[in-house]
Amino acid sequence: MSNGAIIALEIKVVVNVPLLLLYLRGRWPLRTVLPCLLSIPVLWYLTYSLLHESSHVAATYVVDGKVVDYKLIPRFWMGEFGRAWIKSDGLTQIWQQLVSSCSPYVLDVLCIVVGMVVLRRDFFRNPFVVGATMERRRIAKRCIFLSLVRGTCGDTRSRPD
Repeated sequence: MSNGAIIALEIKVVVNVPLLLLYLRGRWPLRTVLPCLLSIPVLWYLTYSLLHESSHVAATYVVDGKVVDYKLIPRFWMGEFGRAWIKSDGLTQIWQQLVSSCSPYVLDVLCIVVGMVVLRRDFFRNPFVVGATMERRRIAKRCIFLSLVRGTCGDTRSRPD
């Protein structure tokens, strides 16, 4: 199995298994749950990388850096699942690098807060909203935890030079 296929399988398991467990514990009928199980992972695949890398780009501009090169969306249709990046210039201070590196995780924390508000409201009856909110919160918590354990706030994946 190629590296891209393994990454796709890992993401599929990380996204779908918790959703399946959430929906199995709920009281929603299968005709309501099945479209959610199919659509939430697709939306996650299509938006996560774009949002993640775009927040790096925005933060780089906020701290007066310059984006030299970027790739916001991996080519899923070509079997490429984990190759999105930005290359920035002008981030000479530690605080600038920190802000640029940590910005996706700040976005994740904001999503956790919004998710908590949504789940406390009366949206609990809609399985799509519950599934999408729980999935984003769970993934955000894992990313934040891993960055704290590693001692870095930014990505540790290699980017092209």
